[in-house]
Amino acid sequence: MGIKKKVFLTWLALELSGLVIALPTAAMVIQNNAPKTYPRIAAANLPTTAGQTRILLSSNGPFAIISSDVIGELKISFQVKGTVNGHVFGKTAQAPGPLTACVQILSPESNLLYQSATKTSDRIGPVLDQAVMVEIKYDPSFTPKFDIIHISDDQYKRAAKPNSCHQPT
Repeated sequence: MGIKKKVFLTWLALELSGLVIALPTAAMVIQNNAPKTYPRIAAANLPTTAGQTRILLSSNGPFAIISSDVIGELKISFQVKGTVNGHVFGKTAQAPGPLTACVQILSPESNLLYQSATKTSDRIGPVLDQAVMVEIKYDPSFTPKFDIIHISDDQYKRAAKPNSCHQPT
């Protein structure tokens, strides 16, 4: 093998080994300098009976559920995957935090019902695939209003933090 061939193969080997290091580094630089994504929440109320509210919810960041115009015990539960009106939801969803919660509301003012630990979307995909079902049960004599907001929202900061329900021992 001639000297030119040895130099060329050595140069090629060095370039390829440098590429193995450069590609992950370039990917990390791109990922760390990606444009900021703004919090987005998509929510749709679903038909239900008195004393119950069902919401199909998708978020790309932590969120809070705020209630008003209701007092008493409210029970919140999440379903991560399922079907609604023949459409599958939650294919790429994750639990945003605890799947159940119970709060005791003493005032009809703005109250924090639930604060998620994370977003509902686990991977990129259509909104319906990232959605979870939220079910809230309450006294049927009330017609409460529920707002789903990002946790940086001022309404979240002003909402009262109610007590958890007392569970019998």
